[in-house]
Amino acid sequence: MASSQDDRTRLDEIIARAKAKEAMKDHETAADLFSQATELQAKINGEMCLDNAELLYMCGKSLYNLAMSRSDVFGAKMTSEIKAESPAASSGKQGKGKGKEVVVEEEEEEGKNEGKGIIASAVQQGKQPATKGGDIKHDAGLSETGLFQFQGDEEYDTSDDEDEETKEEDQEEPEDDFRNAWEVLDLSRVLFTKKLESIDTSSDAEQAKQIKEFLSNVYELQAEISLEDEKFSDAVSDYKTALNFNSELYDFENQKIASCHYMLAVALEMYSAKVESGECDESEKANLKPEDLREEAATNMEKAIQSCTQRLTKEKARLDDTKDEDKQLRLKKEITDVEELITDIKQRLHELRNPPVTDLADDPSNVTNILSQMLGKTPAQQKPILEQVTKNANDLSGLVRKRKPAQSTAEEAASKKPRGGSAGGEKSGVTKEKR
Repeated sequence: MASSQDDRTRLDEIIARAKAKEAMKDHETAADLFSQATELQAKINGEMCLDNAELLYMCGKSLYNLAMSRSDVFGAKMTSEIKAESPAASSGKQGKGKGKEVVVEEEEEEGKNEGKGIIASAVQQGKQPATKGGDIKHDAGLSETGLFQFQGDEEYDTSDDEDEETKEEDQEEPEDDFRNAWEVLDLSRVLFTKKLESIDTSSDAEQAKQIKEFLSNVYELQAEISLEDEKFSDAVSDYKTALNFNSELYDFENQKIASCHYMLAVALEMYSAKVESGECDESEKANLKPEDLREEAATNMEKAIQSCTQRLTKEKARLDDTKDEDKQLRLKKEITDVEELITDIKQRLHELRNPPVTDLADDPSNVTNILSQMLGKTPAQQKPILEQVTKNANDLSGLVRKRKPAQSTAEEAASKKPRGGSAGGEKSGVTKEKR
């Protein structure tokens, strides 16, 4: 009995240290401590105890943050942390996985000060999710020491092979972190799902709400990991599940609703590109159309705009009602951030609905395409094709620069001389252009 109590005391100490390290962004130490805590908790409670779900979630999120930090160090784009407010914050619970630590009050204030969240970071970072760490390419012109390697060095220096092996190991490391994070989060998802099924949601509505918040966070994190791994179908499915939970939990203007709609749109857009390129399963090729996926993406982006617009309306109403100067400054900043965010998403939506033509092979006005369409056709059949091409042709006459006519007579040249010109005046006059 004493040993069990000692283990629980030690478990609480490890969890407290892990949360402190995570708050300081020391993700590597935090992930290691959380891993130790999950092992100790499994020893105390049993591996599949439903009470293990919350700590597994914290561990999985910490591993995800570690993977993202390492991915950033290796040169990949880093997806910014989500810091969205949720009703769970008031009770010490976390509403969103990446933004604030569960039961860490110090980070609640940090989350409240975040104006844009994941939508803005996704827009500002090129509207694309972060790339995998394994895709990082190092500069071939430099060695690990920063010095150039000359030809012939390979006869005497065998360290290059070791360096290459080290690079390969480093490149694979973020992928392992993402995989580990996904597996821990998945176990957390299984336990939370069983826990939700085991309670009476009508009599214990508050606990059911907290479990749904955790499940929403788990699905969002797993969706982001799927985006990292270019498993867009899984990402779309997980974002839709997270959106269903969020729709139950929050009002439409809540930031988490807008975030989920936007990220679902990103996943759908990337999924459409994958289907269009043919890099998908045969069943996906047969059942999915890229244009349908893009249209669904545009619809979700429109809903993200609507959510932000409703939020903006409420923030302006709050600004009119408050007299506190500090609150006014904070609300004004939030309003400015949301307005900029709406503008960015609208631009993103325009680009989604009007993609630029980048491949001449797909351009119907391309000469090769025109000739291929006319090949083997009668003059009568070729006529409407030529008429269509003529109709769509661009008028480039406005882009042609016309050269001014050169003055060819002595009288025209003389007319530019100053009146009463002398020898000095003749030197300063316009000389005839040599032909």
